[in-house]
Amino acid sequence: MRQQPATALAAVVLALKGRQREERLAEADECLLMLRMQLRLAGAIGLLGESQLLFALECADRIGRQIGGWQRTLDSAS
Repeated sequence: MRQQPATALAAVVLALKGRQREERLAEADECLLMLRMQLRLAGAIGLLGESQLLFALECADRIGRQIGGWQRTLDSAS
């Protein structure tokens, strides 16, 4: 589970630096999707408590909305 956040963060940082923005944001979105799945699995098998799971999923949702906003901005600029 530790690789997904780092990979997503790296993709966002590179996208914000202007390097292959659309591809990097898509990569970050995919990593975030995988992270959400892993969080749900961790909650299902008891590795995360309910409050921990809800907090982590809320953070992932906020990040996802930011990524989506950046993607829409790029789409409208094209």
